[in-house]
Amino acid sequence: MSKIILSGDLGRFRPEMLIRILESIRADVIVTLESSTQGQITVLQGKIVGAALPPNKGMDALKEMVPWSTGTFTVRDIAGTQTTSMVRSPDIMNYPDNASIFRAMMALRRPVPAG
Repeated sequence: MSKIILSGDLGRFRPEMLIRILESIRADVIVTLESSTQGQITVLQGKIVGAALPPNKGMDALKEMVPWSTGTFTVRDIAGTQTTSMVRSPDIMNYPDNASIFRAMMALRRPVPAG
């Protein structure tokens, strides 16, 4: 089992803020988010490379988890983690950085105007 390096309340640290902190320190971690269900975000060198919130994976999972403001998070160091437990999502890995991922995610969440 890998070492917990940070844990807390999503009411104080929203997922996007947490990811930005991990990005600034170029962390290699697995973030577990728990609210009414449990999801996972894999971060390598500070960049999101995968997300899962069963039954969704990739951007679909990420866009569901990022708005969470209730629940808890746990950040575990990847060192000592089985690579099979790390989620990698090709649709997320295609983006060059987290800012691009968040922009794309926001575009997916925006309602389409009635026309």
